[in-house]
Amino acid sequence: MSWVAAILLSAFFLGLYDLCAKHAVRANAVTPVLFFSTLAGAAVWTVLWLIQLIHPGLLPPSLVTDPLTGKQHLQLMLKSGIVAASWVGTYFALKHLPLSLGAPIRATSPLFTLLGAILILGERPTWLETIGILTTLASFVGLSLAGAREGVHFHRNKWVWFLLVGILFGAVSSLYDKYLLGTLKFSVPTVQCWFSIYLLAFFAPFALG
Repeated sequence: MSWVAAILLSAFFLGLYDLCAKHAVRANAVTPVLFFSTLAGAAVWTVLWLIQLIHPGLLPPSLVTDPLTGKQHLQLMLKSGIVAASWVGTYFALKHLPLSLGAPIRATSPLFTLLGAILILGERPTWLETIGILTTLASFVGLSLAGAREGVHFHRNKWVWFLLVGILFGAVSSLYDKYLLGTLKFSVPTVQCWFSIYLLAFFAPFALG
């Protein structure tokens, strides 16, 4: 699959994700929603992990997790902590902000990821990517003006700041993914499996409490 097609498909499902997230937290507390949604993902990966232990070779390579050292477990636990912080900020903001404003602001997340890639990883954008950055910045300014007309003043609305914090942690998560998958050579299913399990552990005390 072309990476452009993959990105467009991802954007489509992210749009559905935002709609489902808004619907889920509209009449529910945020932490139980995060707990049960994470429980669903962790349950799937736990079943796959158990199948791998009981019947080695039964699963395709794209679903097989690798054995990890204690240090590697801590590295994936850090990944879960970063995502947990991002989701807490994002979900609280989506609960209280109009989706017509919250979703477009969340769409600026790749901009922060790109800035991190430039500053931390030393990547350099092409002229076309630079145009994309400027377009994103202009869109963000336009959203702030539109939000002010609807009574949502960005600098005075705490939920906007919750969303921005969530976006920043999301950008950190993307850069950390690059480090885990590109530099440390973790396999994708290994990261997804243990990230889901540790994420559930982060949310469990808050939801049950």
